[in-house]
Amino acid sequence: MAESNKVSEEEVKHIAELARIELTSEEVNKFAKEISDVLGYVEQLKEVDTEGIEPISQVTGKVNVLREDMAEDADEETKDIMAKNYPDSQDGYIKVKQIF
Repeated sequence: MAESNKVSEEEVKHIAELARIELTSEEVNKFAKEISDVLGYVEQLKEVDTEGIEPISQVTGKVNVLREDMAEDADEETKDIMAKNYPDSQDGYIKVKQIF
């Protein structure tokens, strides 16, 4: 690992202060090493030849199926079932508890 990736204990303390978390001196030392290791790994990844490789955001090949969001009238059977589950109604609409 290159020295440029070395994260100082002062930098870790500053990050902890920004995040509003308290760290013990042991944790500061531990995180300084761990963050430095991660940065060293990122430097290794920068050396990989990705020329000609297409960027991807997911690997499953699945795509979202989208449809227009349209309101539709329910059939009478569905309305009856809903009325039994939500007996409180007004003007043909189901009343639910106020959220706000």
